[in-house]
Amino acid sequence: MTRGRDEGDGGARLGRAGRGLWSRSLPQPRLAAAGFLASLREGGVADAARAELLDGRVAAKTVRRAAEASLLASVRGSLEGALRAAARGAAPGEVALVSAAPGGVAGTAAGAAIGTAYAAPVEVMTLALVRLGPESVLRPDLALLARPRRWGPGPPPSDLIRAGGGVEAEAVVLAVELATADAGVRQSAESRSSGRSPAQRGTQTAWSTEARLAAYAAAGVREVWSVDVRRGWTEAHRSPWGGAYRSRTLWYPGEAVPVTGLTDVAVETLGAEPPWEGSALGG
Repeated sequence: MTRGRDEGDGGARLGRAGRGLWSRSLPQPRLAAAGFLASLREGGVADAARAELLDGRVAAKTVRRAAEASLLASVRGSLEGALRAAARGAAPGEVALVSAAPGGVAGTAAGAAIGTAYAAPVEVMTLALVRLGPESVLRPDLALLARPRRWGPGPPPSDLIRAGGGVEAEAVVLAVELATADAGVRQSAESRSSGRSPAQRGTQTAWSTEARLAAYAAAGVREVWSVDVRRGWTEAHRSPWGGAYRSRTLWYPGEAVPVTGLTDVAVETLGAEPPWEGSALGG
């Protein structure tokens, strides 16, 4: 049997796993991003619609409860509304932005003064596949995506994602993540005892908020919002440097959070009351 070399796309690691050469006594093997995406396209990953990769290990994005899904829909509506509002005030010659739904373009043209960093369109997507490094592919709950100008002509990031290839971190203007109390890495008994590859198992739950932020920062994603479902506030993390975010701002419910990568675009945070309202502390 020919031994494959571990180079570039991770196919050798994925192929060896498929032949069952990993025993449960060996350390858990790591999977490359390209191998994970290839297996995802071929139907070889469990929970394919929610599967993610962090540091070579496969997990499944947490299934959102009804209240959380409603909250995300509200945030998405705010993002799209902010883009439309910016379009109405955009000067001639400014870049046209298009808001896209997961299944296709929604048909609402929007524009904003975004300088020269991006070549339109800018799109809002749910659970977009974002490549954060050679062994990490995460799905932010929401993402604002744009094709950087230096990429030149080509398809919008959403087309790359729908084709199963994922999009580079450089195309992420903003990532939005819900911070929930039950976030963390938990592995099922089947996952711990199985001899199958990480891609075939895919039975872990979502990674912790801290681990996700570290991955985004290491990849240079310029802005991440962590929306706290329980407290009702939003933390904006910006200025990634050395694998961490150097700027952190806390925004209370009802305050407008600016999208720093887009001029004149700001989104109202959660409509819930601040935690002290209606309590004994609030009078």
